[in-house]
Amino acid sequence: MTPLEIGVCTWSIDRDDPSAGMQLAADRLAIRTVQIGAFGAGALHEFDVAAIAKLADQLGVAIAALFVGFDDVDTSSPTQAAATGGLAHPQFGAARADLLSSAVTKAHEMRVNVLAAHIGPVPEDAAGQRLVLERLAPTLDQLDTNDGTLLLETGAEPADRLNRFLDEANRPSLAINYDPANFLGHDSGDPVRAVTTLALRIQQVHLKDAARKRSSQDAWPEPCSLGAGDVNIPRVISKLRAKGYQGPLFVERPGGHGGIDAVAADVEYLRTMLV
Repeated sequence: MTPLEIGVCTWSIDRDDPSAGMQLAADRLAIRTVQIGAFGAGALHEFDVAAIAKLADQLGVAIAALFVGFDDVDTSSPTQAAATGGLAHPQFGAARADLLSSAVTKAHEMRVNVLAAHIGPVPEDAAGQRLVLERLAPTLDQLDTNDGTLLLETGAEPADRLNRFLDEANRPSLAINYDPANFLGHDSGDPVRAVTTLALRIQQVHLKDAARKRSSQDAWPEPCSLGAGDVNIPRVISKLRAKGYQGPLFVERPGGHGGIDAVAADVEYLRTMLV
């Protein structure tokens, strides 16, 4: 993998079929690194890991991470996502932790040693954070055995809270999947400053853009093409470079917004910028 290699989150092309997303990314966009996603227990159970790994080999595509999405998360608004998401959730948190543990095995069968997930919002209180770490422990123990990593998606909580949580956890198998647009979505801080806070822990990056203007106070920002929104993608990339980041940059389109043509435009934008 080359420094700042442009990749694609396959769910931006096809949410339900990572093989189809990977094929289109390779054939139409000349992409050679991807994150694939399993969104819920049913999706993970149905993963044909042998077929996915075989196709990746045939295409010459590296699967950089398996992103695990959780069931029973209401993403209709930032407030609902924060209230229903995360490993600290009193009703669903334990099952989500079990799903992560199951995903380690699936990833290992595909020769992928990196998982990524939204585990937050990380609670503000120490007791809540200890609960999250307890629920993560089986997954992290498995990853430690295989030199694997769990990347925590940013934005559901302020960067300094996430950083303190990782300091307290003190687990080498925990790192960061940095997504600047999520800080706008959750109104949780400046995405560029977050790079400085989290720089030493950032291993992979999602890039999407959004307009700060919302249709209502508790609505998500409107998604838009890279460079056309308020995330300030050029400054984000400049800050990542200044902090020594050399990993991949994955184009992500929430909900496949805009389809393959929109993903292609975002990829081309990054290629032009990184020349």
